[in-house]
Amino acid sequence: MEVVAVNQFDELCEGLCRVLYAGESWPAAAVTHTSGRLGVVLLSSGRCVLRTLSASAAPAEGTATNGGAGSLFITPVPFVIEPLEPCHCLCTVLEGSAADALCAELTGPVAQDAGIYPAASGLLQALCDPAAPAGRRRTALAFDILCLLEPDAPATGGWPPLIQEAVRIIRTRYGSLYGVEELADELGVTKSHLVRSFHAALGMTPGRYLTETRIEAARQLLARGHSLEVVATLCGFSGANYLCKVFKKETGLSPAQYRATVQPAPAAQPLTDSAEASLFL
Repeated sequence: MEVVAVNQFDELCEGLCRVLYAGESWPAAAVTHTSGRLGVVLLSSGRCVLRTLSASAAPAEGTATNGGAGSLFITPVPFVIEPLEPCHCLCTVLEGSAADALCAELTGPVAQDAGIYPAASGLLQALCDPAAPAGRRRTALAFDILCLLEPDAPATGGWPPLIQEAVRIIRTRYGSLYGVEELADELGVTKSHLVRSFHAALGMTPGRYLTETRIEAARQLLARGHSLEVVATLCGFSGANYLCKVFKKETGLSPAQYRATVQPAPAAQPLTDSAEASLFL
């Protein structure tokens, strides 16, 4: 009986959200996905056009959108990714009742700033990892991604003005913002009030949102080949060593390991900076 119950639970999970494809790529030509219900694509470097197709796999009128590094696309299937320049993307194609419900609200592909969903990039990275878990754990990753997404622009208007302004400051000044105390002072509230209000609106603290925003920015800069010192400075870390420690903790990869996955280098080109060589390699 216990085996039957487990099997039934697995079937329920798959009916809710099933992963048909998950992987990362560096498309040099158009890549088409024709199976499934809903596509989620994160562009971490370069630029591309994402176009939905008709049932006959022909381009559908007026159903294309483009974006650059940091764009998160949500699209009905079938669709095609057309690179405009060398790019790297994470892509998953889903089906099931949860994917159906989100897809039903789409009239075409939608491109949004991935930074608005700071946890989405980490979930997609985990799902697209060749060593990603299977079964219900894989389904859980996909469902978590769907829970974060909206078919239209995020409903920031539903957030209190204080939180809207806090998010705006973090998104535009994460590289120079010292921390939550400075943010609270600028907003004219106590740190404790800001933390409570922010968590109530977004389900995370402003400190966590700031860290995830910095890590997402670091991913994009590393993919473009910038040195650790430059990435640390631009993303608000105190130095290359601290960037390495935080990046490893948040992603499970050292910056060198991450860069190797998104920007393969010639064999003669070292993949490490001296700052991280002693830490991780």
